[in-house]
Amino acid sequence: MNPQQIFWTSIKSDLIRKTLIQGTCIAGLGVFLLLLAGTLTPIQMLEKWGLLIFIFAAVLMAVGLIPYRLLQRLESSPNKIYLSDDHKLCYFKKNQLKASIPFNKVRALEWIDHYYIYGIKVILDDHQSLFLPFFSHRSLQEIRDIILSD
Repeated sequence: MNPQQIFWTSIKSDLIRKTLIQGTCIAGLGVFLLLLAGTLTPIQMLEKWGLLIFIFAAVLMAVGLIPYRLLQRLESSPNKIYLSDDHKLCYFKKNQLKASIPFNKVRALEWIDHYYIYGIKVILDDHQSLFLPFFSHRSLQEIRDIILSD
């Protein structure tokens, strides 16, 4: 094994584009609701429902753009899989160790690709599994070659 191999998450450009378009549509609904309510709603109705309409529109705008923001953050600060010299698969999320699995406890590695959720599924000897999102198929193949060759 090559000493200390590291594999980083990679976000597909299709996923970023889909998330941005979907988020923009949802946020656009919030903006449209705010403009519609502000221009066409009578003052008496705004006195009663204005705050609720404003909060709902703001929530739509935030909910629409949060998934895109999370993907951008993951792209700028990716998670990693570290294969250590002492034969352990270590998974780091936000530079914090989340899982450390000895190679001999790994029963299988599978590729999961379901719509826009993709990554590596690590199946352990005790029939538990761990999903590591947004790692490429090529990373899976290289990790599989290293872990299963030991």
